[in-house]
Amino acid sequence: MSEEVYAINDEGEVTTLYADHLTELGALKINRASNVEPEADGTWTVQLSDDPIFGEHRNKVIGSGFKTRAAALAFESAWINQNALS
Repeated sequence: MSEEVYAINDEGEVTTLYADHLTELGALKINRASNVEPEADGTWTVQLSDDPIFGEHRNKVIGSGFKTRAAALAFESAWINQNALS
């Protein structure tokens, strides 16, 4: 599991990547951050959603050519934590 990163805005709203244990805090607002999809050649691609948190990277492919879905998911989490939440 990757490190959990939390972004807190001026209104006190917290943004982080989803983890099951967060449900213990109460009601959550959950939005899709990205899509990890297979390609015809068997590799995996990561594309961000249109969420404003991603700024100029909205709807863009941020990684491709991953040999496994697990590798794509690890990249996705690390990228979002470093570039959108930090």
